[in-house]
Amino acid sequence: MMLNAIDKDTLMILFALLKYQKSGYKHFK
Repeated sequence: MMLNAIDKDTLMILFALLKYQKSGYKHFK
């Protein structure tokens, strides 16, 4: 895996996207 290549900001963005996809997918759309 390329975890080292991923920046902290990218991880935060991905985590936020996962949260939105789980909780507010309808709102995101």
